[in-house]
Amino acid sequence: MLLSWAGMLEARDLKPYRKHAGLIAGALGALLTPQDPGSMLLLAVALYVLFEFGLILMRFVPARVVAEGFGTAGPDE
Repeated sequence: MLLSWAGMLEARDLKPYRKHAGLIAGALGALLTPQDPGSMLLLAVALYVLFEFGLILMRFVPARVVAEGFGTAGPDE
């Protein structure tokens, strides 16, 4: 998200790497959990869902929308 808001990356640039993200999520799930297939699977799925959620947010919440949110509105408005 931060790289997208900085203009360095876009969602369409990451779409071809979905399989890689799934593989990395699975590897991290295996490395970061004890030897329990259930917890490994839960962590891997959670990491992949976060990747996909980031892609969705990059598409629907671009940097200009975030910048407009900090414009003229004060805390009282």
